[in-house]
Amino acid sequence: MDRDSFNRLWKYSPLQREEELWPFINDILNTHNIKSVLEIGVGGSSSFWCHFCKNGGFYIGVDLDTEQGESNVLREYGPDFPAYFIKGDSRDVETTEKVRAIISIERPVDFLFIDGDHFSKNVYLDIKNYYPFLRSGGVLGMHDYIQGGESRGIYKAVKDSKLEGIIEYSSRGLYACKRSMRSRVKSIYYCIKR
Repeated sequence: MDRDSFNRLWKYSPLQREEELWPFINDILNTHNIKSVLEIGVGGSSSFWCHFCKNGGFYIGVDLDTEQGESNVLREYGPDFPAYFIKGDSRDVETTEKVRAIISIERPVDFLFIDGDHFSKNVYLDIKNYYPFLRSGGVLGMHDYIQGGESRGIYKAVKDSKLEGIIEYSSRGLYACKRSMRSRVKSIYYCIKR
């Protein structure tokens, strides 16, 4: 994604700040062949992630309310764009199974972005349920990792999940790691650094 595309998509009002989202996209996503995305917590950022899926990829968004993301993606990319929106609680087995049906074992995602419920036990379940769908070498991103209050749960969930190598990416707390290419174990052996 170039800066002009980023600026054009900014009209969809993502919750991330521009000064954290652009460097993340430019330094991380632009360099890792992202074509398929799974997003937990749908909103203004959906339009940004879908940009990476335009050439042979797909997008899956999961949230209790997917209306804003669906509307933005339809307006930006049209009705034939390969986007799947699953309205439901990301921690429900039924929701996870719907995602599994779309992805299948042969087609894991390149980028998993978790920015849903920020309470520790819920973030932990999102990691546990959806991290297996991330391809080897794929990017895991999370927002609000170092925020106070309920967002502290993201830090605790990552720690409890035994995901190694998480580092701060921006001042507000957007983090990224790369899944081990050596194996399909549920650990990350190094971070993508800026």
